[in-house]
Amino acid sequence: MRLFICFFCLSLFFAGFAEAKTKRKLAGNESKSVSSLKKSNSILGARLGFVGAYEGKLAIGLSYEYLLNSQFGIGGQVYRASYGSELSAGGMSVEWENSAVTLVALGSYHPDFIQVTNLDPFVSMGLAHSFVSSSMNVDSGPAPVPGMGTEAFPELTAKGDSTFLVASLGARYFFDRNLSAIGSLNLGISTLHVGMDYRF
Repeated sequence: MRLFICFFCLSLFFAGFAEAKTKRKLAGNESKSVSSLKKSNSILGARLGFVGAYEGKLAIGLSYEYLLNSQFGIGGQVYRASYGSELSAGGMSVEWENSAVTLVALGSYHPDFIQVTNLDPFVSMGLAHSFVSSSMNVDSGPAPVPGMGTEAFPELTAKGDSTFLVASLGARYFFDRNLSAIGSLNLGISTLHVGMDYRF
C-alpha cells in the first residue's frame, strides 16, 4: 500500500509538471493534440496491477511498445507478484507462499476514428507465459502430536508455468508529447492496470 501511495504521489507530481508545460506550449492553440502516434515511436512505461490474477495482490510491471505505424504497434510486458495464504486447524497451521513472473507479448490497435484531444485509446491482444514458484510451511503449534512436529514437515517447494491468452482495453492521456498516464481493463492478467508512459 505504501508503494502504491508513493507511486501515485510521484505520478501526480510529474503529471502536474507536464500539464503546466503543455499549457505553455499550446497557448493560443488549445485544440492541438499531442497524442498523435507516429511510425517508429517507442513507448516505455511502468505498471501497477490490481484485482484478478495473483489472488488479487499487487503486481508491478514494465511495458514497452514499438509503433509499426500510427495505428498498430507490437510490444511486451513483464510483471512480478508475490502472494500467499494460510490455513489453521486444530493448533496446526499451513502457510503457502507464491511468487510469479509473467511475460507478455502483445499487438495493439490504436483507432484513429476516435478523436479526443490528447487521448490515445487502444485495444491489445497477445500471449502470456507465467512462471510460478511455491513453498509450503507447516507449523504444528506449541503442543504437537507426538511424531507430528514441524521436523516431520520439511518445507515443500514446487515450480510450474502456464501459457494463456490476454486482452486489454484502455487509453493513454498525454500531458505533453512524451509523458502520459495510462489505465486499462484486462483479461488473463490483473484486471486493472494504471501507470505512466514515456514516448520517445
